[in-house]
Amino acid sequence: MQTLLVEELTRLDWTELNSHELFRAAQDRHCFTAIVAKRSCIRRWYYTKKKDTGEIIYAMKSSSLYYWAHYDFFNNTKLGEPVPGKQCDEVFASWKQKKGTLRSPLNTLVYKQNQPSEDITCLYRFVTDKRLFARVILTINCVNFKDHPYNSGPCTNCLEDRVDKLVVWEPVTPGSNSSYPITLSKAAQSGDVTCICNRQSFSTQIISKSEQLNLQLIVDGAHSALSYFKHSAPLFEATYEFVHGPLCGPAIMYPATDGEIHYPYYEAIGFVEPPKSIRCIWEIKINKDRDLYLHFDRIKFSSNSCDDGIVDIFLKGRVDPYLSLCGENVTLVKDLPVLTAPLLSLDGNDPSVTIQFIGRTSPTRAAFKITWNELFHLPRNVDGTLMTSRLTEGGSPDVEGCEFTCPGDQGLCIPSRLVCNGVLNCPNTSETRGHGLHDESPELCIRDTDPKINWFYVGAATVSVVLFMCGCCVFLCRRCCKHCCAQD
Repeated sequence: MQTLLVEELTRLDWTELNSHELFRAAQDRHCFTAIVAKRSCIRRWYYTKKKDTGEIIYAMKSSSLYYWAHYDFFNNTKLGEPVPGKQCDEVFASWKQKKGTLRSPLNTLVYKQNQPSEDITCLYRFVTDKRLFARVILTINCVNFKDHPYNSGPCTNCLEDRVDKLVVWEPVTPGSNSSYPITLSKAAQSGDVTCICNRQSFSTQIISKSEQLNLQLIVDGAHSALSYFKHSAPLFEATYEFVHGPLCGPAIMYPATDGEIHYPYYEAIGFVEPPKSIRCIWEIKINKDRDLYLHFDRIKFSSNSCDDGIVDIFLKGRVDPYLSLCGENVTLVKDLPVLTAPLLSLDGNDPSVTIQFIGRTSPTRAAFKITWNELFHLPRNVDGTLMTSRLTEGGSPDVEGCEFTCPGDQGLCIPSRLVCNGVLNCPNTSETRGHGLHDESPELCIRDTDPKINWFYVGAATVSVVLFMCGCCVFLCRRCCKHCCAQD
C-alpha cells in the first residue's frame, strides 16, 4: 500500500486557511487516517476539487497555525485465498496447499467497520475434490475471546447467545449434491455443528465426513471495536490438513453384516503417483445392538518401526486409540477382541468405529486387508441359558441372521452364508481355546460325501450311444446287402 508521509504535507502549497473544515476532518480520526495513509486518496480528492471549483482546499500562507495528523499501518495479509467483495472471508483449496495454518484476521480494521448492531463474520472454507482427498482435518489449537463488556453471563447456548464464537459445520453431506450447500441454520437443526464460545488453551479436532468444511468466526458488533481494534493477539489459531487420498479407497462404510477394507486401493494404483506420506481414515457404521468382529486377513508394514507406519482403531467418543498395530506388535492381530455394542456407542448415537492408517515413509510398501462382520446374539431362556433350540437348519424367523452359533458361551451367531467363505467370521470366545467348531473348521467345510449324479446328462449320453450303435448296424447291413447283390 502506497503511503504519504507527514513530512510531505508540509511541502504542499498552502495559500488559504479554512480552519473549520481542517479541524473537523482532524477530529474524525478514522477518516483522517485513511486520507493520510493513501497517497491516491488525497491526490484524487485534491485535484477533483481544484478542477470543479478552481479553488485550493486547506491553503496556508503563514506559520500562524500548527496542524497535526495521525496515521496507522494495518497488516492486510491473508493466509488463504481472499474472497472478492468480503472483508475477511478466505478459501483454502487442497490443490494449492495440502496443509497449513490459519488465524483470526491480521487486519484489525475489520472489527471497526460494521455498525454496532451487526456482527463481524469471517468465513473460512476448506474445499477439495474426491479425486485428490476425501476428508479435511481441522485442529483449533487455542481460542482467546475477551469477556463481553455488556454481557457478563456465561455462555450456555453457544449458537443462540450473543457472544463471540467459532462455528464449524459441513456444507455438503456425504452423497449429497455439492451444488446446494447446507447453511449454518440447517446444520444447527440437524445437530451437526461444533460451536466454541469460551476461551480454551487445549486443542479441538474436527474430522470432516466429506470433502468440504466451513469455519466461521462471529464477533458481537456491540464490542468488537472496543475489544479487538488494534488488538494484535489472535482470537483463534488453527491448522488444517487434507487427508484420505485415492489409495485409501472409500472413506465411509455404511451398515452391513460384513465388509472389507483393502489398502492400497487397487483401483487407484494406476491413476495416482505414490505419495511420500499418507493418512487414511475409514469409518465403519454398524447396526444398533450388534457386536463387531475385526479380523486382519493379511498385514504388512514397510518396517518394524511404528514411526514408519501404524494402524489405530478408535471407538466413538474417545480421543485415544483403543488398539494400535504396527510392525513391532503385528502379532496382536491374531487375538483381536470382540467390540461389543456398548463400546461402539458410548455417546448413545449411531454406533461406529474409526480405523486410521498413517504411513510416513514408503506408504505404498505397506499392505493389509481388514475384514469385519456384525455378530448377532442368541436369545436366552428365563434361567439364563442360551435358547439354542430355536435354531433350525434354515434359520429361525425370530432370530434373523443367526443360523450358525459361534463357539463359546456368549451366544454369538452369524448368518449361514458367512460359513465356509474363506474368512474367519466367528471369534472363539470360550475360555478353552479350540472348544467348539468355528465357521471355517475343516469338519464343516471339508465333507466326504458322494458326488451328486446328474441323471439328465447320464440319460442323454445313453441315448446317444444307442443311436450311434443303431446307425452302425444299419450301415453294416446296407453294405452287406450291396455286396451280396453284386455277387449274384
